[in-house]
Amino acid sequence: MNSCVAMNIANPQFNMSKNLKPLIAGTLILALSLPQSFSQTNLISSAGFEDPTKWTHRDGGSEIIDAADFALSGTKVLRLTNDFAGKKSESLHAAAQTVTNGVLPGIVYEYRVNVRGVAVAGIGTGGKPIAALTWKNADGKTLARSSYMWAPYGTYDYTKMQIAAEAPPGAVQAVVDCRSWWDCTNGVTYWDELSLVPRAFPKRGRLVKTLQAEDAAAFENCGTQTKHPGYSGSGYIEPAKPRIEASIEWRDIDVSAGRKIIAVRYSVEAGVSPWGLSVNGGAVVAHKPQATGSPAAWATESWEADFNEIGNTLKLTFRKLVVGPQIDRVDIYDLN
Repeated sequence: MNSCVAMNIANPQFNMSKNLKPLIAGTLILALSLPQSFSQTNLISSAGFEDPTKWTHRDGGSEIIDAADFALSGTKVLRLTNDFAGKKSESLHAAAQTVTNGVLPGIVYEYRVNVRGVAVAGIGTGGKPIAALTWKNADGKTLARSSYMWAPYGTYDYTKMQIAAEAPPGAVQAVVDCRSWWDCTNGVTYWDELSLVPRAFPKRGRLVKTLQAEDAAAFENCGTQTKHPGYSGSGYIEPAKPRIEASIEWRDIDVSAGRKIIAVRYSVEAGVSPWGLSVNGGAVVAHKPQATGSPAAWATESWEADFNEIGNTLKLTFRKLVVGPQIDRVDIYDLN
């Protein structure tokens, strides 16, 4: 399974508690809710490639073929040939679609693809085929670095990959594509059943508190960085080194007493490891959030917890990190 595939699972090193429980969640730039007019249906037309006219191909190395014997649904799939040798002057094989309906700045979207590989090989670790998500404004200008999911090497049956990413300010279009790469030298990939779906947060009520990560009271093996754009304060917090324990702790948090939703805004390109969160020294609950496909793409991971009226503490802990994450802020919401 590709490292970009991230699901909410508990880390056995942490104890689960009735005081906190994980949610599938995302974030919004201005703490917005998903408009009622927005549907949580797939925004990609002909997501299973049944209507080839919905897709634009870069060259002959990308084609939609009849494959009723192994298509996930329907009768067609996208086939990409991998025949490069590191020559970046060559045109990449790719199929793309521009989504214009249902893209709104501040909404978090989940992008999912299914890929099947036959003898896929390449030069080094960077030669894998990819699925990409790119945000654009009304003039077609790219607004942020694309989010990537890298398909595995070898021969394998359909593997689901997914990321979560927030549409940046000005975004009204999303380009989804599947492509080979210059260092991908052999084999074929087949792609089927893509989806781009906006997240909704029906349990989020009023935003009651925002805590910037760089303003936290205590840090362990963390530091403030500003390299990657899209953060909301004066920077974001990033663990200093991979594969060590790191933590961020906020103190003296005053909110109305009761149950709240805690939404941690983050970015992490891939290789997500579980995080733990505790409130007021209680039991730690672990999540393994979805990758965002780029350190400049942001999403959130959310918990529920009970708060006192004054003097609350909140601690976020990271263990066995491979890369990142970048932590921007914590938003605390009343529970609907």
